[in-house]
Amino acid sequence: MAHFDACRFKRFENPFDMDKVEAWYEMSKEPDVWGNSEYVFNPDQLRKQTKLHGKWSDSVRAKIESLLRREGLFSPSHSVTDVVALKSFPGCMRQPWHYDYDPAHFKGATVACRPLGVLIALQDGTRFHVRLPSGEEVEVLLGKGDVLVFDGGLLHAGAAYESENVRLHAYIDVSCLKRRKNMTWLVEPSCDKKIVH
Repeated sequence: MAHFDACRFKRFENPFDMDKVEAWYEMSKEPDVWGNSEYVFNPDQLRKQTKLHGKWSDSVRAKIESLLRREGLFSPSHSVTDVVALKSFPGCMRQPWHYDYDPAHFKGATVACRPLGVLIALQDGTRFHVRLPSGEEVEVLLGKGDVLVFDGGLLHAGAAYESENVRLHAYIDVSCLKRRKNMTWLVEPSCDKKIVH
């Protein structure tokens, strides 16, 4: 099974049919899509997520799994779970640095036992912040249809937005680690102190 280089993330330029991406974006505009949405942890209340259901969810899951299999990033222990649409409203602040999984799990974890995160840009100007193992902070820029796949043990933060931005996010969980839903591990940049949120 393949894995990432030292950066621990990979950006794929338009790996899906753009008609499919456009259809997903149009679905995100439907008012009932956001009826059961919830705020995602953020310094403000300007970032929401809503779980995808039915054919929309099935379509996104299938495309993600196909991409990961083609790239050698999907093992028998991986599964695509919790596919959501994320919406940032104008003025949305950047998230604090955090992990989506307990960072203690990644010490010595094999490639097949490392979960992944996936971000699909439905609009140009989608951004995502990562902190590399070297400590360098990188802003990843995504155009409409681009996909970012990142190691579940990579420190990251959702970007700030001056205008509305909608994108899709999925967890690629592994059977050897039970993810604690709606739990993040925050990190204070000055001292790398971990805080469970």
